[in-house]
Amino acid sequence: MADLNVSETAQLAVSGDNGLNYTPLASYSSDDPSVASVSNSGLVTGVSEGTATVTATYLPAGASAPISGTITFNVHDPEGEGEGEGEGEGEGEGEGEGEGEGEE
Repeated sequence: MADLNVSETAQLAVSGDNGLNYTPLASYSSDDPSVASVSNSGLVTGVSEGTATVTATYLPAGASAPISGTITFNVHDPEGEGEGEGEGEGEGEGEGEGEGEGEE
């Protein structure tokens, strides 16, 4: 699982055992684009708080079946953390004694 904040991006990379970069040749999808979107070039963007799984798929030349991999992003909203409101009320009671002198 990878962590990502809202509005942050992460670039996916697809490479073969031969060391070649297949990132531009792969296709990408997100199971929840409202949480994490992914572009045609594999750039993932955090959209809203939640969890989304991104899949990269590549069909090698001469292969009969595509190769795919997934990564799950846990998207956080740092602006939404630690906020809250509170109110309080209190009542108290007290007793006192006093002495005094006066003039006539």
